[in-house]
Amino acid sequence: MGNNFDPDYLAGKDGATHYLPVDRAEYDRGVAEREGRAGRTANWGNGGAGFPVFFLAFIPILLAAGYVVAVPLYPVAGIITLVLAYVFSLIVGVDLYSDQGIGNLVVTVLICIPIYLVGLIPENRAARNPRYRTIRHWVRVVGLGLALNEVILPTLAMWVTGGDSREYVRWGLLAGGFSLGKLVCLVASMALVHVFFRWWKTRGLVMSIGQRYGLRRPV
Repeated sequence: MGNNFDPDYLAGKDGATHYLPVDRAEYDRGVAEREGRAGRTANWGNGGAGFPVFFLAFIPILLAAGYVVAVPLYPVAGIITLVLAYVFSLIVGVDLYSDQGIGNLVVTVLICIPIYLVGLIPENRAARNPRYRTIRHWVRVVGLGLALNEVILPTLAMWVTGGDSREYVRWGLLAGGFSLGKLVCLVASMALVHVFFRWWKTRGLVMSIGQRYGLRRPV
């Protein structure tokens, strides 16, 4: 399965005839896709296989979204899961952090979710420390802000356009390169995460707007 974010593939798919590809095979694959030789998506409304294939193509992205959300949300549980799952992958010889087939993804889910749930026990113990809660808040602001801006919103944009990978590249600093507009979106995403968690943790408490959404004393 090729990389649908490869610039050579995208150039061939867009019809960049004067483009000099680094990877000719990827460029030719993009040309084949544009010319229809790679086949078209089946009609979803007529009981074709288009919808399952389209959905399966998103499973690695959804799994990645799970990682980038779960780890900063509860950092202790997330780090424990990453370490133990990596050790497990070395022992059994299964790469849990790749998209090498649906079976591998199922194994990843079956292994990582139980480890994560058990990791919530030391997470809750660490959260008794106010200093850790402060650190966790800012880890969430940065980590979840990046997840929202670099993975979740680009994935939604690609889904809305029917799986067009070019739409994914237009979002986020990591996939599509730097621009001032993307930087503003990233900062806005982090601010949104900060406001949400400050509201969530202080809801029901009587305090001023400055205290509720200020930059100090995350609860």
